[in-house]
Amino acid sequence: MKLKQKGFTLIELLVVIAVIGLLAAIITLAVGNARGKARDARRKSDASALVKALDLYYQENNEYPNNGTVGNPNNATSAQNLASFLVPKFISAIPVDPKGNPDDYMYIWKQNGSQYGLYIPFGNDGGTGCKIMTTGGSTPWFSGAPVCNY
Repeated sequence: MKLKQKGFTLIELLVVIAVIGLLAAIITLAVGNARGKARDARRKSDASALVKALDLYYQENNEYPNNGTVGNPNNATSAQNLASFLVPKFISAIPVDPKGNPDDYMYIWKQNGSQYGLYIPFGNDGGTGCKIMTTGGSTPWFSGAPVCNY
């Protein structure tokens, strides 16, 4: 009389482990893409908030922030340097890139504060940025970055 053994064979265990590993890899990729898209959505929101704050500042002062902490014309500076102009009257705080680097958002001004540009690092964290400019802004301000279309 043969005794029937209970349990799984080695091949059955290996197949289950392989299937679990494949599912884990698929889920990891999906979550990683979702995180990148969420960061880009936040960057769009941050850009919109900065543009609105700059427009409000312009309506009140008839110029965009220039001189002082935002440096010299045609030289990009961290958007954090806009705090003395915009916080708290026009925006509660200058946004920081979702990856945590406060210097990733850049600001540039031109022609005595009549024009400005913003640089926002989109591209799903991969390097392609996006520039926002006042009408008539000069493309060389942010060469290589596409103009935002939202």
